[in-house]
Amino acid sequence: IFDARFDKNRCETALPTQHNARLLQLQRLVALHAIAAPAKMAWRRGTQNQQAGAIRKGHVKEFLVPSSKKLATEEEQCALKVVDAPTQSACAYARYRDLPPAFRDAVDAHGCVHVHFHEHPAHVQRLVIDDSIPEGCISLNDVQRLNNRVCVHDAPSMTLYRGRHEALDAREAAIGATDVVVKPDSELAAVVFEVRRRDASKDVSIDAVKLSASLGKHCFGCVVTVPEVHVLTIDDVVVVARVVEVRADREDDDDEDNDDDDEYRGVVTASTAAYVITDGAAPPGTRILLENGVEVPPKNQQVDCVDVTCSDDEVFPVKRALLRPCLALTKAAQAGRGKYTSAE
Repeated sequence: IFDARFDKNRCETALPTQHNARLLQLQRLVALHAIAAPAKMAWRRGTQNQQAGAIRKGHVKEFLVPSSKKLATEEEQCALKVVDAPTQSACAYARYRDLPPAFRDAVDAHGCVHVHFHEHPAHVQRLVIDDSIPEGCISLNDVQRLNNRVCVHDAPSMTLYRGRHEALDAREAAIGATDVVVKPDSELAAVVFEVRRRDASKDVSIDAVKLSASLGKHCFGCVVTVPEVHVLTIDDVVVVARVVEVRADREDDDDEDNDDDDEYRGVVTASTAAYVITDGAAPPGTRILLENGVEVPPKNQQVDCVDVTCSDDEVFPVKRALLRPCLALTKAAQAGRGKYTSAE
Protein backbone atom coordinates (compact mmCIF):
# COMPACT_ATOMS: atom_id res chain seq x y z
CA ILE A 1 0.00 0.00 0.00
CA PHE A 2 1.37 3.36 -1.05
CA ASP A 3 0.84 5.91 1.67
CA ALA A 4 2.09 9.38 0.85
CA ARG A 5 1.83 12.50 2.92
CA PHE A 6 2.42 15.87 1.29
CA ASP A 7 3.60 19.03 2.87
CA LYS A 8 2.24 22.01 1.03
CA ASN A 9 5.27 24.03 2.05
CA ARG A 10 7.67 21.47 0.51
CA CYS A 11 5.70 20.00 -2.41
CA GLU A 12 4.37 22.10 -5.19
CA THR A 13 2.18 19.34 -6.62
CA ALA A 14 -0.18 16.78 -5.06
CA LEU A 15 -1.69 13.50 -6.17
CA PRO A 16 -4.65 13.86 -8.47
CA THR A 17 -8.07 13.37 -6.99
CA GLN A 18 -8.68 10.06 -8.83
CA HIS A 19 -5.48 8.59 -7.34
CA ASN A 20 -6.63 9.52 -3.84
CA ALA A 21 -9.94 7.78 -4.46
CA ARG A 22 -8.22 4.60 -5.62
CA LEU A 23 -5.95 4.63 -2.57
CA LEU A 24 -8.91 4.92 -0.20
CA GLN A 25 -10.70 2.10 -2.03
CA LEU A 26 -7.64 -0.15 -1.70
CA GLN A 27 -7.39 0.55 2.02
CA ARG A 28 -11.06 -0.42 2.51
CA LEU A 29 -10.50 -3.73 0.67
CA VAL A 30 -7.51 -4.57 2.84
CA ALA A 31 -9.49 -3.84 6.00
CA LEU A 32 -12.40 -6.02 4.85
CA HIS A 33 -10.10 -8.96 4.08
CA ALA A 34 -8.44 -8.64 7.47
CA ILE A 35 -11.82 -8.84 9.20
CA ALA A 36 -12.94 -11.83 7.15
CA ALA A 37 -9.68 -13.81 7.66
CA PRO A 38 -9.87 -16.67 10.21
CA ALA A 39 -8.25 -16.14 13.56
CA LYS A 40 -4.91 -17.90 14.06
CA MET A 41 -3.47 -19.44 17.20
CA ALA A 42 -1.49 -16.94 19.20
CA TRP A 43 2.19 -17.70 19.64
CA ARG A 44 2.61 -17.05 23.32
CA ARG A 45 4.26 -18.67 26.31
CA GLY A 46 2.59 -21.85 27.46
CA THR A 47 1.07 -22.66 24.06
CA GLN A 48 2.15 -25.90 22.36
CA ASN A 49 2.47 -24.96 18.69
CA GLN A 50 4.56 -27.88 17.44
CA GLN A 51 4.31 -31.64 17.31
CA ALA A 52 6.73 -33.80 19.24
CA GLY A 53 9.19 -35.55 16.97
CA ALA A 54 10.60 -39.05 17.20
CA ILE A 55 13.98 -37.75 18.36
CA ARG A 56 12.43 -36.72 21.67
CA LYS A 57 11.66 -40.38 22.40
CA GLY A 58 8.34 -39.46 23.89
CA HIS A 59 7.27 -43.11 23.94
CA VAL A 60 10.21 -44.09 26.16
CA LYS A 61 9.32 -43.56 29.81
CA GLU A 62 12.95 -43.11 30.80
CA PHE A 63 13.13 -39.80 28.93
CA LEU A 64 9.98 -38.42 30.59
CA VAL A 65 11.55 -38.09 34.05
CA PRO A 66 14.51 -36.12 35.42
CA SER A 67 17.82 -37.50 34.22
CA SER A 68 19.58 -40.28 36.06
CA LYS A 69 22.43 -37.90 36.81
CA LYS A 70 20.12 -35.41 38.54
CA LEU A 71 18.47 -38.16 40.59
CA ALA A 72 21.80 -39.62 41.74
CA THR A 73 23.56 -38.59 44.94
CA GLU A 74 27.12 -37.32 45.20
CA GLU A 75 28.36 -40.77 46.25
CA GLU A 76 26.85 -42.24 43.08
CA GLN A 77 28.90 -40.00 40.79
CA CYS A 78 32.59 -39.57 40.11
CA ALA A 79 34.92 -38.23 37.42
CA LEU A 80 37.90 -40.18 36.09
CA LYS A 81 40.33 -39.30 33.32
CA VAL A 82 39.80 -41.34 30.14
CA VAL A 83 42.82 -43.27 28.83
CA ASP A 84 43.06 -45.54 25.82
CA ALA A 85 42.70 -49.31 26.26
CA PRO A 86 44.45 -51.36 23.54
CA THR A 87 41.98 -54.24 23.92
CA GLN A 88 38.69 -55.37 22.39
CA SER A 89 37.02 -56.12 25.70
CA ALA A 90 33.45 -55.01 26.27
CA CYS A 91 34.38 -53.89 29.81
CA ALA A 92 36.01 -50.72 31.03
CA TYR A 93 38.69 -50.83 33.74
CA ALA A 94 39.50 -48.69 36.77
CA ARG A 95 41.18 -49.02 40.15
CA TYR A 96 39.11 -50.00 43.16
CA ARG A 97 40.38 -47.21 45.43
CA ASP A 98 39.53 -44.54 42.82
CA LEU A 99 35.81 -45.32 43.06
CA PRO A 100 33.35 -43.73 45.52
CA PRO A 101 31.78 -45.83 48.31
CA ALA A 102 28.58 -46.53 46.36
CA PHE A 103 30.62 -47.89 43.44
CA ARG A 104 32.69 -50.05 45.77
CA ASP A 105 29.58 -51.53 47.38
CA ALA A 106 28.27 -52.53 43.95
CA VAL A 107 31.62 -54.10 43.06
CA ASP A 108 31.70 -56.05 46.33
CA ALA A 109 28.16 -57.31 45.74
CA HIS A 110 28.28 -58.13 42.03
CA GLY A 111 31.95 -58.18 41.07
CA CYS A 112 31.44 -55.27 38.67
CA VAL A 113 29.52 -52.03 38.34
CA HIS A 114 27.54 -50.47 35.52
CA VAL A 115 27.91 -46.75 34.84
CA HIS A 116 26.84 -44.20 32.26
CA PHE A 117 28.12 -40.82 31.15
CA HIS A 118 26.13 -37.62 30.45
CA GLU A 119 22.60 -36.94 31.71
CA HIS A 120 20.60 -39.92 30.44
CA PRO A 121 22.02 -43.44 30.09
CA ALA A 122 22.04 -43.58 26.31
CA HIS A 123 24.72 -46.26 26.74
CA VAL A 124 25.50 -48.33 29.84
CA GLN A 125 29.13 -49.33 30.37
CA ARG A 126 30.24 -52.30 32.43
CA LEU A 127 33.17 -51.41 34.69
CA VAL A 128 35.48 -53.96 36.31
CA ILE A 129 38.45 -53.58 38.62
CA ASP A 130 42.05 -53.53 37.39
CA ASP A 131 44.65 -52.11 39.76
CA SER A 132 47.19 -51.77 36.93
CA ILE A 133 45.27 -48.80 35.51
CA PRO A 134 46.89 -45.40 36.23
CA GLU A 135 45.61 -43.58 39.27
CA GLY A 136 42.44 -41.57 38.74
CA CYS A 137 41.82 -43.00 35.24
CA ILE A 138 39.31 -45.19 33.47
CA SER A 139 40.43 -47.33 30.55
CA LEU A 140 38.20 -47.26 27.44
CA ASN A 141 38.98 -48.49 23.94
CA ASP A 142 38.04 -46.56 20.82
CA VAL A 143 34.70 -48.34 20.36
CA GLN A 144 33.69 -47.76 23.98
CA ARG A 145 34.57 -44.09 23.66
CA LEU A 146 32.36 -43.94 20.59
CA ASN A 147 29.45 -45.57 22.43
CA ASN A 148 29.87 -43.37 25.49
CA ARG A 149 30.64 -40.21 23.46
CA VAL A 150 33.79 -39.33 25.38
CA CYS A 151 37.36 -38.60 24.31
CA VAL A 152 40.83 -39.46 25.56
CA HIS A 153 42.21 -37.09 28.23
CA ASP A 154 38.69 -35.96 29.13
CA ALA A 155 37.44 -36.38 32.70
CA PRO A 156 33.67 -36.68 32.28
CA SER A 157 31.40 -37.37 35.21
CA MET A 158 29.96 -40.86 35.30
CA THR A 159 26.90 -41.98 37.23
CA LEU A 160 26.17 -45.30 38.88
CA TYR A 161 23.53 -47.12 36.85
CA ARG A 162 20.91 -49.03 38.82
CA GLY A 163 18.19 -49.37 36.20
CA ARG A 164 15.64 -47.37 34.27
CA HIS A 165 14.04 -44.41 36.03
CA GLU A 166 10.35 -44.20 35.21
CA ALA A 167 7.51 -42.04 36.47
CA LEU A 168 4.23 -43.63 37.47
CA ASP A 169 1.39 -43.23 34.99
CA ALA A 170 -1.66 -40.96 35.31
CA ARG A 171 -3.76 -43.55 37.12
CA GLU A 172 -1.12 -44.06 39.79
CA ALA A 173 -0.48 -40.32 40.01
CA ALA A 174 -4.20 -39.75 40.64
CA ILE A 175 -3.90 -41.52 43.99
CA GLY A 176 -0.83 -39.56 44.97
CA ALA A 177 1.90 -41.95 43.83
CA THR A 178 4.00 -39.55 41.76
CA ASP A 179 7.48 -40.67 42.71
CA VAL A 180 10.08 -41.86 40.24
CA VAL A 181 10.74 -45.58 40.46
CA VAL A 182 13.79 -47.58 39.38
CA LYS A 183 13.13 -50.69 37.31
CA PRO A 184 15.99 -53.15 36.79
CA ASP A 185 16.74 -54.12 33.22
CA SER A 186 15.29 -57.42 32.05
CA GLU A 187 17.40 -60.38 31.11
CA LEU A 188 17.46 -60.75 27.35
CA ALA A 189 16.04 -63.78 25.60
CA ALA A 190 17.66 -62.76 22.31
CA VAL A 191 19.90 -60.07 20.85
CA VAL A 192 20.44 -59.42 17.14
CA PHE A 193 23.76 -58.08 15.81
CA GLU A 194 24.40 -56.52 12.41
CA VAL A 195 27.95 -57.40 11.34
CA ARG A 196 30.53 -56.12 8.86
CA ARG A 197 34.33 -55.94 8.50
CA ARG A 198 36.19 -53.08 10.10
CA ASP A 199 38.88 -52.79 7.45
CA ALA A 200 38.02 -52.57 3.74
CA SER A 201 40.00 -55.40 2.22
CA LYS A 202 37.71 -58.00 0.67
CA ASP A 203 34.45 -59.76 1.43
CA VAL A 204 34.89 -62.79 3.67
CA SER A 205 32.78 -65.73 4.80
CA ILE A 206 32.37 -66.56 8.50
CA ASP A 207 30.38 -69.30 10.19
CA ALA A 208 27.29 -67.66 11.68
CA VAL A 209 27.04 -70.08 14.60
CA LYS A 210 30.64 -69.45 15.62
CA LEU A 211 30.23 -65.71 15.29
CA SER A 212 27.02 -65.70 17.34
CA ALA A 213 28.65 -67.73 20.11
CA SER A 214 31.65 -65.38 20.18
CA LEU A 215 29.43 -62.31 20.44
CA GLY A 216 27.42 -63.90 23.24
CA LYS A 217 30.60 -64.54 25.23
CA HIS A 218 31.94 -61.08 24.39
CA CYS A 219 28.84 -59.33 25.79
CA PHE A 220 28.16 -61.75 28.68
CA GLY A 221 27.16 -59.87 31.81
CA CYS A 222 26.89 -56.53 29.99
CA VAL A 223 23.88 -54.27 29.63
CA VAL A 224 23.52 -53.80 25.88
CA THR A 225 21.59 -50.95 24.30
CA VAL A 226 20.38 -50.39 20.76
CA PRO A 227 22.40 -49.31 18.71
CA GLU A 228 25.76 -49.69 20.48
CA VAL A 229 28.78 -51.16 18.69
CA HIS A 230 31.18 -53.97 19.59
CA VAL A 231 34.41 -55.07 17.92
CA LEU A 232 36.09 -58.48 18.13
CA THR A 233 38.47 -60.58 16.02
CA ILE A 234 37.40 -63.94 14.57
CA ASP A 235 39.64 -65.96 12.26
CA ASP A 236 41.96 -62.95 11.84
CA VAL A 237 39.01 -60.81 10.73
CA VAL A 238 38.10 -57.72 12.76
CA VAL A 239 34.30 -57.73 12.97
CA VAL A 240 32.15 -54.72 13.81
CA ALA A 241 28.87 -55.80 15.38
CA ARG A 242 26.06 -53.33 16.00
CA VAL A 243 23.12 -54.16 18.26
CA VAL A 244 19.97 -53.69 16.18
CA GLU A 245 17.36 -55.51 18.27
CA VAL A 246 16.89 -56.90 21.77
CA ARG A 247 14.10 -59.08 23.13
CA ALA A 248 13.47 -59.33 26.83
CA ASP A 249 12.96 -62.62 28.66
CA ARG A 250 9.47 -62.11 30.07
CA GLU A 251 6.84 -64.32 31.54
CA ASP A 252 3.50 -64.68 29.80
CA ASP A 253 1.77 -62.75 32.59
CA ASP A 254 4.04 -59.76 32.05
CA ASP A 255 3.20 -59.25 28.37
CA GLU A 256 0.28 -56.93 29.12
CA ASP A 257 2.32 -54.68 31.40
CA ASN A 258 5.20 -54.19 28.95
CA ASP A 259 5.39 -52.48 25.61
CA ASP A 260 7.56 -53.82 22.80
CA ASP A 261 8.53 -50.24 21.87
CA ASP A 262 10.38 -49.92 25.19
CA GLU A 263 12.67 -52.87 24.44
CA TYR A 264 15.95 -51.16 23.69
CA ARG A 265 18.17 -52.40 26.55
CA GLY A 266 18.77 -55.55 28.56
CA VAL A 267 21.28 -57.84 30.27
CA VAL A 268 23.06 -60.55 28.29
CA THR A 269 23.04 -63.82 30.26
CA ALA A 270 24.07 -67.41 29.60
CA SER A 271 20.57 -68.18 28.25
CA THR A 272 20.53 -65.24 25.82
CA ALA A 273 20.37 -66.34 22.19
CA ALA A 274 22.59 -64.28 19.89
CA TYR A 275 21.77 -63.87 16.20
CA VAL A 276 23.80 -62.24 13.46
CA ILE A 277 22.70 -60.68 10.19
CA THR A 278 24.72 -59.11 7.39
CA ASP A 279 24.94 -55.33 7.22
CA GLY A 280 23.18 -54.58 3.95
CA ALA A 281 24.63 -51.06 3.82
CA ALA A 282 28.25 -52.21 4.10
CA PRO A 283 30.38 -51.09 1.12
CA PRO A 284 32.19 -53.67 -1.03
CA GLY A 285 35.22 -55.11 0.73
CA THR A 286 33.66 -54.91 4.20
CA ARG A 287 30.79 -57.35 3.77
CA ILE A 288 30.60 -60.59 5.72
CA LEU A 289 28.91 -63.58 4.10
CA LEU A 290 27.34 -65.73 6.82
CA GLU A 291 27.58 -69.49 6.46
CA ASN A 292 25.20 -71.85 8.30
CA GLY A 293 23.09 -68.85 9.18
CA VAL A 294 20.25 -69.16 11.69
CA GLU A 295 17.16 -67.17 10.81
CA VAL A 296 15.94 -64.72 13.40
CA PRO A 297 12.54 -65.97 14.64
CA PRO A 298 9.48 -63.71 14.52
CA LYS A 299 8.89 -61.44 17.49
CA ASN A 300 5.70 -63.23 18.51
CA GLN A 301 7.62 -66.52 18.84
CA GLN A 302 9.42 -67.36 22.06
CA VAL A 303 13.09 -67.28 21.15
CA ASP A 304 14.19 -68.40 24.61
CA CYS A 305 12.49 -71.80 24.25
CA VAL A 306 13.44 -75.03 22.54
CA ASP A 307 11.16 -77.91 21.59
CA VAL A 308 11.89 -81.09 23.57
CA THR A 309 10.61 -84.39 22.16
CA CYS A 310 9.88 -87.05 24.74
CA SER A 311 9.98 -90.85 24.32
CA ASP A 312 6.24 -90.90 23.54
CA ASP A 313 6.73 -88.37 20.73
CA GLU A 314 5.15 -85.56 22.76
CA VAL A 315 6.73 -82.16 22.13
CA PHE A 316 7.01 -79.56 24.88
CA PRO A 317 8.53 -76.05 24.73
CA VAL A 318 11.16 -75.67 27.45
CA LYS A 319 13.06 -72.52 28.34
CA ARG A 320 16.79 -72.59 27.80
CA ALA A 321 17.51 -71.46 31.36
CA LEU A 322 15.63 -74.48 32.74
CA LEU A 323 17.04 -76.92 30.21
CA ARG A 324 20.69 -76.25 31.06
CA PRO A 325 20.66 -77.70 34.64
CA CYS A 326 18.54 -80.60 33.41
CA LEU A 327 21.20 -81.53 30.86
CA ALA A 328 23.90 -81.31 33.51
CA LEU A 329 21.88 -83.54 35.85
CA THR A 330 21.23 -86.07 33.07
CA LYS A 331 24.92 -86.16 32.20
CA ALA A 332 25.83 -86.90 35.82
CA ALA A 333 23.09 -89.50 36.33
CA GLN A 334 23.83 -91.35 33.07
CA ALA A 335 27.61 -91.34 33.48
CA GLY A 336 29.17 -94.40 31.91
CA ARG A 337 26.10 -95.24 29.86
CA GLY A 338 25.81 -94.70 26.14
CA LYS A 339 27.35 -91.41 25.07
CA TYR A 340 27.86 -90.32 28.66
CA THR A 341 31.18 -92.05 29.26
CA SER A 342 32.20 -89.69 32.07
CA ALA A 343 30.45 -87.55 34.66
CA GLU A 344 32.87 -84.66 34.03
